[in-house]
Formats: sequence, C-alpha cells, structure tokens
Amino acid sequence: MPKVSIIVPVYNVKEYLNECMDSILSQTLQDIEVICVNDGSTDGSPKILESYAELDSRVNILNKENTGYGDSMNQGIRAARGEYIGIVEPDDYVEPEMYEELYRAASESQVDWVKGDFQVFKGAGKDRRYSTVKLNIPGAQMLYYKVINPQNYPELIVCDDFHWKGIYQKEFLMRNGIAFHDTPGAAFQDNGFKYQTICMAQRVMYIKEARYWYRRDNPMASTYSAKGLELMYGEYRFIKEFMDKNFERTKVFSAAYFKKFYFQFQEQLKKILDKEWKDVQPEKILDMYREALAFEIEQEYFTAAQPEEWLYREVRYFLRYPRSYYDFMKFQKEYEKEKYIKWLNHLQGRKVVLVCAGVKARHVINFLDLNHRNCIVAICDNDESKWGGMLYHFSVRPIEQAVKEYADGYFVIAKSGNTQELWKQLLGLGVSEESIENITVTLNEFSCLNCIL
Repeated sequence: MPKVSIIVPVYNVKEYLNECMDSILSQTLQDIEVICVNDGSTDGSPKILESYAELDSRVNILNKENTGYGDSMNQGIRAARGEYIGIVEPDDYVEPEMYEELYRAASESQVDWVKGDFQVFKGAGKDRRYSTVKLNIPGAQMLYYKVINPQNYPELIVCDDFHWKGIYQKEFLMRNGIAFHDTPGAAFQDNGFKYQTICMAQRVMYIKEARYWYRRDNPMASTYSAKGLELMYGEYRFIKEFMDKNFERTKVFSAAYFKKFYFQFQEQLKKILDKEWKDVQPEKILDMYREALAFEIEQEYFTAAQPEEWLYREVRYFLRYPRSYYDFMKFQKEYEKEKYIKWLNHLQGRKVVLVCAGVKARHVINFLDLNHRNCIVAICDNDESKWGGMLYHFSVRPIEQAVKEYADGYFVIAKSGNTQELWKQLLGLGVSEESIENITVTLNEFSCLNCIL
C-alpha cells in the first residue's frame, strides 16, 4: 500500500503538464503512486503521460472518454491504493516536501485529512509572481498544528475553498461515501467534495507549510457565463441533498452553507453584468435561485437574528425584486468601475509604496498588474516576521527603511481598518500628509482578478 495516492485529472493541458508531473515525481516521499486520469484529451497530453509512465512505474494512466472532472476524480479515488489521497491539478505544481510533510502530520495525529497553505502564482521563469495564501478564518493562527473538529468551526464552509492543498484518508472517504458530483465539464464539482469532507470529518489539521502552487493565469481555465450560474445551482442542489441526508451531522453548517451559496451566486452573477438582459436571459436562473434561497429562509437555516443581518436583508430584497436587484448590481458595478479608473489615473506617475503586506496588498498588486499599471516600487510592514519575505515579486521591508529609500514615494495603506497608527507613524518619519492615502476603493480577490479596465 503506497502512503499517498496522488490523482491528476488531465484534460488538454500539455503546456503545463511537464512541470506538474516533474514536481510530483520529485517528492521526498518516495512511497507514492500517481494516478493520471486522462479525460479524453485531444492535445497531446496522453503522449506526455505515457512518457512518464515508461520512465517511472509509480505512474498509472486511466484513459476514458470526456465525461468531466467529477467522473475523473471518482475513478481516480476508486483506483487509489494509498492510505491517503492527494490531488494535483495539471496546470499547478507542488514543492518536493509537500506530501512528506502532509503525510507526517496526518499519520502522527491520525486525522481524517490535513491541509497546508498554498502559493498563488502567475507567469513563468524570472517573471513568475507569487504570494502565500493562508487559512482565512477568524483565529486562524490558533488553529494551525492542532487536531480540531470542524463541527466547532462551521465558517470553514465559507473560508476553506480549495481541496487540492491537502490529503484525505481513503478509509474516511470510503466509510462516508464521499465522492465528487458526477456531472459533465469542470465547473464547481470541487464544492461538493469540500462540503462532504468538512462536514463528515471529526479530526482534521491545518499546517502552515505552503507547498502547493496554484496557477491563476491559465487562459484555458474555466470562465463562466449564464451557463455557469446554472451549473453552480446544480452543484449546490447536490450539496443540499447531501446535507439533508446527513442532517444531524450537517445542521451546524446550515447558516454557513446559506451564506456561501449566496456569495457564490452573487459572484457568478457579477461576471455577466456587462451583458444585456436580452442577451443573457437569466430569468429562469434567477427564479431557480429565488426558490432555493426562499426555502432556506423559510426553514430558518438563515435568519435575521444571526450576525449577518445585512445579508439577510439583501437576500430578502433579491427574493422580492429580482430584476431590480440585477439592475442595481449592474449600476453598482459601473459605479465601482468609474472609481477604479479615477484611482488608476490618480496613481499615474507616482512611486507607490504599499504599507502592510497582507491580503489587501496582494489584491492591489493583482488589480494594478491586470490593468498594466507598474507603479508599485516597494512593500513594507511593521511585522518583523514578514521582513525579507516575498509578496509576489516584492521583498517586504520595514516601514522605516521604505521611507528612507523612497523619500519621493506615495504611501498607500493597504489595510481595511485601524490605520490611524500607521498614518501617525508615517507622518512621524517625515512623510507628508499629501503622500499618504488609505485604499479608497473596494478590492476583493474576485474583482481584482476579473476587473480589467
């Protein structure tokens, strides 16, 4: 029995496949098997897989017709002989220590699954840019390296999005009948797997090591239209059936499920707001979502008494006035776009120094990158643990050092709140008030990755 079976679902990815396979076969954990599920590729990917299978007996290839990502993953899981199962998307890659570190943590603690942090990247060679993505849940720093029960942390449903950054005990998957939604294509099937593995687990662990590299610039990656809303609806119906079937185990996650369902619906809807209503014709789709969200409220899975009262009111508005909701979101997107353009023009010709090397700074870099504004010259932070580390292609330095090096810099505080102390610090170091600003536009991960002006 191999310690870890690594499943690679392959469909027309010849450009990235060598980097992916080389990284897997270079693992310091030698006792692995690699199950490459070829989902009817037509671009030469099968020949690349065959060349690896000829050189390394740990590589097994499953060839099948193009039936979709979910079926590929299920076939891979069934074929796996390993104690634990890992997943690597074929346009991503992993560092050599990844599976040794994950397996050590899993086997020593006897957990159902263990996940690490990961790197998000784009570009290649010397132009490759990257940053580390950490567990995004309140109190995350207290959760690392501890065995926890997800029942005590239902917000994991909202915050823990990616399934490929960990390994899963195969016996845990088999015992609970956990499988991917077997639908055509490659859209959203990972959602159902995430819900099942979080809801049914009793012992899990997160570790800080970020050995998985997640690509964000594959032009062939899934992009969604109105069809995407329909596909996502089908995945969430699959999840709801699972939750109803296992109600006692999943009821604590009901409110988080509702919130995640609505957030993903809203994000997918935003992607088609620049199209005319007559071209998209989403009336049927909106009716489907109205019915589903109304049912959740009627069953009191989500109520105004919960902390997110604003979200409850927003959903109720959508249920009552779907067309007005759509039109308002479209207006809001156009208004935000005007603010983005104004802000980009405001930064033109400035030497921008980002203050605080966190999530918001990463979003700003993404946004400026996509809109061809190469105005950032440095990133600084007061956190000593970040000094010398990399945020994409920038080395993080102390604030005092950045002020000395960039006396003519424009200091943009990339932080959501509690910025008054940073203002005082910068002023005390001699930076003029006219050369400091807080971020004045909303930049979240989705908007900055998709908003090209």
